[in-house]
Amino acid sequence: IHTDSSSHFFDGALPNTPNFRLGVLKGSDCDTIREVKPPSISDGVLLYPNPCRDELLVNSKWLIGNTGVVVYNILGQKELSLSLKNSLGIETIYVSSLAKAIYLLQIIDAIGTIHNCKFVKE
Repeated sequence: IHTDSSSHFFDGALPNTPNFRLGVLKGSDCDTIREVKPPSISDGVLLYPNPCRDELLVNSKWLIGNTGVVVYNILGQKELSLSLKNSLGIETIYVSSLAKAIYLLQIIDAIGTIHNCKFVKE
């Protein structure tokens, strides 16, 4: 072991190794692990909250005018069907009657194009 101060060796000192496996520090301003789930955006459709319980807010440019919204279960069976007149781009869909599962939401816009996105019902 070198004792010279110009050497890159240290006399008996351990290296300073940071601990990167500290985990979540609840309530800390320095915590970078967040539990907030961002809204899901798919095909120009913003769904929130996702997962949802009783209500699902749908925000999309495809909801302008006369549009249709259809909700299918994972087996492809139609669960809900809504016809929206003069929609302004944001709609609330009440999903409390649906079972806990993953669903496909389809928006059929004013010219007949279908836009798909998924949501989870808790």
